[in-house]
Amino acid sequence: HFLTAEGLLGARNALRVQTMTLPDIYQDQASPKEMYEQAQLMAGDIAARVERLMGVPEETLIGLRA
Repeated sequence: HFLTAEGLLGARNALRVQTMTLPDIYQDQASPKEMYEQAQLMAGDIAARVERLMGVPEETLIGLRA
């Protein structure tokens, strides 16, 4: 996690790794869905992160996200 947060893993390597975690903040108790939405960890958020990491233009995959 440290290496990815500092941009030391995947910056210029063939292997691209990026971690996605719940934020290190106090989060009010809610349903898991609401908490994941707040943390941007829903399927669409993950797909968008992968697309950016792979360098795929956003307009290429519009409508294909879950």
